[in-house]
Amino acid sequence: MAPKAKDKDKVVSAKGDEAEDMVLKYLKKVNRPYASTDISANLKQAVSKAAAQKALLSLSDKGLLTKKDYGKQTVFVYPQEAAGDSAESSLADLDAELQALVEPLEEAKKRASKLQTEVNALKSTPTTDDLEIEIEELNKTNATHLSHLEPLRAGAQPISPEDLKAADAIWTKERAEWVKRRKTFNG
Repeated sequence: MAPKAKDKDKVVSAKGDEAEDMVLKYLKKVNRPYASTDISANLKQAVSKAAAQKALLSLSDKGLLTKKDYGKQTVFVYPQEAAGDSAESSLADLDAELQALVEPLEEAKKRASKLQTEVNALKSTPTTDDLEIEIEELNKTNATHLSHLEPLRAGAQPISPEDLKAADAIWTKERAEWVKRRKTFNG
């Protein structure tokens, strides 16, 4: 036989005025329609189903809740007129607060965009080690180019006059050959 549950595991459910207060506070807080079983379940059995039903009927008789019958189910809701009075004044306060927060939000967005641009720029910027390697490579390339310029700076002619005459003779001969072939092709 299974052991019996101990008395301290049982949930003590509220009754009477205490149950009414709990139910009224809950319905006012959530501001949506519920049946008695839903309220009992949502309050985690702090109010039993029967006590919730009695409390809801009592509150609707007092005019603190609105009772609506839908077929076999009865739904209770906190009256919207009672919630509306404080809602209109709080809406004006919320609108003023919203307007006060819009400008700082826009400034924060602009600043975030600027910071993101800076971060992206930093990501594409080479590191110190990369720059040192790149400087070494550029110095080697520069040294190679300077070594090629040394004979020219010393006064040496890049091409000797004999080499220039030989190149002109080859060009004239090849051009004459090209002109002959062009005439043959064009017919």
